[in-house]
Amino acid sequence: MNIAPPWMHGYLYAILNIGAIAFIYLAFYKRGIADGLDKRAWSVTILMRFLFLIIGCKLFTISIEEFFLQTYATESLLSQRTLAGGVFLGLSIFSILFFYFRFPVKVFDYALVPVLTGLAIQKIGCFIAGCCYGMPFNGPWSVTYQSESLAFLSHRSHHLIDPAAEHALSLHPVQLYEALGYALCAYFVYRSRAQFKKPGSLFLLSSAFILTTRLVTNFFRDPSSYTLFGKSTESLVRMQVTLLIILILSLALLYFYERGISNSHAPKQDSPPRASWPLLLSAGLIILVTLHWYNAYELLFLLIAFIISLNYHWQAIPVLVRIRSTLLLIPMIVLMAQTTPVKKDSLVDKYNNVRVGFSTGKFVNSMSFEDGDGCGSTTRYFNQTQTMVGAGYGSTKTFQRTTPKGRLYLSTNETFYYTFFGSQSETWADDLTKKTDFFVAGGGAQLRQQNNWVGIGVGLNVGNLRMAYQNKVKPGNTALLPEKGYWNTPVLPSGYLRIGPRPILFAEYSYAQFVPSMSPGFYSTLMVGTGFGLKDTELKFGTMTGIEGMLLALRFPVGKKWGFESYYHFGNSYNGQETKQNQISFALEYKIRR
Repeated sequence: MNIAPPWMHGYLYAILNIGAIAFIYLAFYKRGIADGLDKRAWSVTILMRFLFLIIGCKLFTISIEEFFLQTYATESLLSQRTLAGGVFLGLSIFSILFFYFRFPVKVFDYALVPVLTGLAIQKIGCFIAGCCYGMPFNGPWSVTYQSESLAFLSHRSHHLIDPAAEHALSLHPVQLYEALGYALCAYFVYRSRAQFKKPGSLFLLSSAFILTTRLVTNFFRDPSSYTLFGKSTESLVRMQVTLLIILILSLALLYFYERGISNSHAPKQDSPPRASWPLLLSAGLIILVTLHWYNAYELLFLLIAFIISLNYHWQAIPVLVRIRSTLLLIPMIVLMAQTTPVKKDSLVDKYNNVRVGFSTGKFVNSMSFEDGDGCGSTTRYFNQTQTMVGAGYGSTKTFQRTTPKGRLYLSTNETFYYTFFGSQSETWADDLTKKTDFFVAGGGAQLRQQNNWVGIGVGLNVGNLRMAYQNKVKPGNTALLPEKGYWNTPVLPSGYLRIGPRPILFAEYSYAQFVPSMSPGFYSTLMVGTGFGLKDTELKFGTMTGIEGMLLALRFPVGKKWGFESYYHFGNSYNGQETKQNQISFALEYKIRR
């Protein structure tokens, strides 16, 4: 039998694949909510599980070199998928969050029948797409794929068919064998659910059924159809031995677990819920960074799952009423009036803070020579990359002061000392062999004075600093192209200016005050932001002046002593052709109260 034409394979596979994932997600979601699990923790847990399931299905099919190429690619290079990689990565994340949130062991037994049914649906998608194809077979139920299918290309490359052939050899429909196996697994798990007394046993039983199905169907699968880390296995013997070992271990664990030799994990029911906001924000950031890895269906599913979790987190914020009131009372807030009588210049708060950070990424800049009359110019584009780490120590004191007219306001003095180091490189966009690598190290200090409406800061950086020109134009010989797009300096002053109340709406400009790296990226930024009426919280967006793309920043507290901050720069730029640029940074801060 002939399968649908190749141009339909991708659409049908994508619909069935994401349909199976969405079906399993809904089953997990409903079961956890019905069992009374914390909605924020559970929604973000299954979001992370299915996010890494999708990533793992793609990531385990490419090599390390292809991974780095994918990181900087403008389009997705992840055209293949492996279910084993997705299950491994998704289950690993789920297990970590299981211990983090102290879920009961029975969550591993959730929705096993829908999971197995979803796997069967996914394998039907594989059958239509032509991936995971079987070995040659001329029986009455054999299947034949047309030209340009994966089986056809493999058979032609191995000289199994004539170069002028219009279709591949007849094959075992091994994907349907596997789909039937998963459907039978679902039936047996459903019928066996009352035979096991301990939570988690059904999960082990299902794992054994899945491994058995894979072990049996691999005898009918073409070895060249399985790709792991960018290479075809060419032989499934080693994989079958691995599956057999894991199967034996799963059955042994199930036997001893049911007999009571293994103790189940008992969560502390009276323990306070763990913070789930950082995980939700991390999931959003991962989706944003890997945006071009997904097809439209996968991205739509992830966004819906993210919005569902975000809704639970948003509803749980106890200060929403105050935020709405703040928006309605902006004229009163502008006055910043205080009614509590306190002593002038009284110390309200003080603490020391330790900060560590990491930044990496790439962007494009240019350098131009212009003749004296401005009628001609030559431009060269440069690809800049950087990976920097840094650490610092500072102190913060907040005072309540009084204006000459008797109005009270808060004033904060911030002092911060830091060091940073890392590697950077510059490559000519028109000649990739012209690459210059740099090691950058230095340190500095910053002083800031903040009050309700205005913030001002100054500082100084010293070291072997390298700064990228931000699309600079200077007089020069237009018969030549610039040979570098950076400049070096041992000393670089820094500055900071903010206008507007941070809890409501403000604008800020920062020059060389970014830690851990102000060079070559992030060092000149112009942004607007809001704190949503919350303490130590900021969401900002803007740009790096002179560099194309959008810049997003997020800062929020994690408990009473920890704080998290992240910047993300993204967009398209021109270096002779349209190209992606991405820079990202993370920083973690710990407050030491005095």
